[in-house]
Formats: sequence, C-alpha cells, structure tokens
Amino acid sequence: MGRLPEAAVAHYREHGYYAPIRVMPAAEAETLRLCLEAHEKEHGVLKGAMRHKSHLLFTWLDGLIRHPAILDAVEGVIGPDILCWSSLYRATSSIVRMKCSSPARRPK
Repeated sequence: MGRLPEAAVAHYREHGYYAPIRVMPAAEAETLRLCLEAHEKEHGVLKGAMRHKSHLLFTWLDGLIRHPAILDAVEGVIGPDILCWSSLYRATSSIVRMKCSSPARRPK
C-alpha cells in the first residue's frame, strides 16, 4: 500500500482520522479472524481487560500492529518514530477493528 496520499493526510489532520484503509488481502484478514475464533472457541469471547492491549497477549495481534502496510500509513501521518502504547481490539460480525492510540514502533 505505501504511504497515504496527501489528500488522506490532510483529511487526517483536519478531522483526526482517515478511514477506511485496506491494509491486507481478504485471505490474510481471514487468517486473523480464524485465530480469534479459535481462541474464542476455547476460552470464550474477548471481554474487558482481554480486549485492551491485546497485542501483548496474542502473537497474531502483535503481528497486526507491526504490519508494514499499517506502519507505512501511520508513518505518513506522524513520521517514523512510532510506538504502540495501547490497543483496543473489537470484532463485529463482518469487521475486525484494532485501534492503536499510539501506533507500533517500526523495527529498524
């Protein structure tokens, strides 16, 4: 995907968000969904504290916050010094969202 177009960055600066951004093929997203479903089958639905900072609990979400397409988009807005301090994971019937309040540090 690469960096966001200038119009997207301008929208972010004016409104505080820009969406949607396609960051991966459907098959890759489906793999993440299957990881979530496998966890929920064994342990139940993610609730409460399990939804917060989930990238610290699950390697498959840790990989998501370090996904190159996500980091490229974020870097285009805030620059290369990126750190994920917190995340909130939420799944609906058709969409999986992960919000990083301060996105993940790009590996050097």
